[in-house]
Amino acid sequence: MFKVLIKEKLDDRIITLFEKLNEILIIAEQNFELYLNDLSLEKFRTDYIESKEKYFSQLRDILGKITSQVIALPLSITAAAFATYKTSDKPILFILVLISFLLFSIYSFFLIRLYKFDVIDLDLSFKRDFKKLSEKLKSLQQMVESAL
Repeated sequence: MFKVLIKEKLDDRIITLFEKLNEILIIAEQNFELYLNDLSLEKFRTDYIESKEKYFSQLRDILGKITSQVIALPLSITAAAFATYKTSDKPILFILVLISFLLFSIYSFFLIRLYKFDVIDLDLSFKRDFKKLSEKLKSLQQMVESAL
């Protein structure tokens, strides 16, 4: 109502109000529809930022875990090689070192595989959240276009 009447002269405002009442009611109804659907740009922006921060935070966590595994693997290979060299004359210790290295390798492979699934799940989650946000944006654009 204020946007429509502010353009008019003070004396003509009441006449304009009655002449454009239908237009004012349509705009008010559209604004109310936006409010009911909770499709504000600020909420959309907040949802987008939260989704993006969550995605990158989880991605950083997974990359940190993978980095620790990548660093641990060469160290374990070196330690196993050194231990096998030192225990080559003692077959029982040699076998224990090889078994330990094999178990560690299987465990590391298992963890890296879990991290891979985490990344896949994170990607699917991000795409799903992004799809929801883009649908909200499309709804918001349609409502704004219909208001114009």
